[in-house]
Amino acid sequence: MDVGTPAIRTWKLMLHRHISPKSTAHENAMSQVSPLFTSADVQSYHRDGFYLARGIFHPQELTALKSHIVKLVAAEDPQRTAKGIRVWFADELDSSLRNWVVDQRMITGLQSLVGPDVEFLSAKTIFKNSRVSFASPWHQDWFYWKGSHKITAWIALDQANKANGCLKVIPASHHSIAQMVDVNDKKTFKKQMKSEEVEGRPILCLELEPGDVLFFHDLLAHSSYPNANGQNRWSFAPTYRNAAIPDDSTTWKHSMLLCGSSINPTMQT
Repeated sequence: MDVGTPAIRTWKLMLHRHISPKSTAHENAMSQVSPLFTSADVQSYHRDGFYLARGIFHPQELTALKSHIVKLVAAEDPQRTAKGIRVWFADELDSSLRNWVVDQRMITGLQSLVGPDVEFLSAKTIFKNSRVSFASPWHQDWFYWKGSHKITAWIALDQANKANGCLKVIPASHHSIAQMVDVNDKKTFKKQMKSEEVEGRPILCLELEPGDVLFFHDLLAHSSYPNANGQNRWSFAPTYRNAAIPDDSTTWKHSMLLCGSSINPTMQT
């Protein structure tokens, strides 16, 4: 049951940017006042398991980021990116990617949602195109890393809609752990939710514009539509955690403390 997009409560960042010829859009926007989520926005995240913040970044800022990521992926062994995903851990980030995961607008938003102690763990690009066109199955990210709960900030680098494989979610599904089954399909993910975990539940289609950021809990059930038209759908999605909560996940050996303090023993980069 697809409930459509009108029910999404979103927040619009309104910035007056005056970009000089000698400065990039990203550098200029970084000098602006950071966004603050309202109490209603924060309540929405904790109630629904996600919060869609529209227009946090200007599309012009993202042009160089997308170009950089596309070049990085193109230089990889195609087998490594056959599923449309490339992950960079904290100690693997180059300076360009690092600038985005530590962007003050991201940090301020994360502090509103998870608290004053924020730690970066890894980032990934997720893309669909004419070659990588399959639908992603229903899943909860937590099953891949376990431990304390994480939050991912999915930055849209392209327009994402039903035709090119945008995300869909089950609101409030983060309040419980779903039953997962192994998937014997080399094209897609290793695990997916049992069909009875999805049947009859409200499904929300999340169409994004470049610069929108979807913040979501690692237990939020989500999947994606297939890419039916072959148009590019690129995103950049850093994952963070509340550094004040013990985390026994073994997925990450390094982390990057962005603000506050951490009680976790991972090596800081």
